Amino acid sequence: MITRMNIANLIAVGFLAACSSQSDAIGAYIASDTDGAMMVQITSADEGKISGTVSIVGAVQDGKNIAGARPFSGTIDGKAINLSIENGTG
Repeated sequence: MITRMNIANLIAVGFLAACSSQSDAIGAYIASDTDGAMMVQITSADEGKISGTVSIVGAVQDGKNIAGARPFSGTIDGKAINLSIENGTG
């Protein structure tokens, strides 16, 4: 199942590979394991600010599928990023 470590690794690898400039960060970054997949889609990067969506699909132990998406916002400064992912509780 997609874990927090997989999420962190995906975000880190994607940004380190793509962030030679802020506009290079725009795009989709995908990771998967045997039980699920995750996509981080950056839809805007302007003046040090980024935003987009984190989407996850997977299977839990009882075999049921789970899926979800959450918006995020953050800042980017060269290869350093800071993300805030909304947890859906308001």
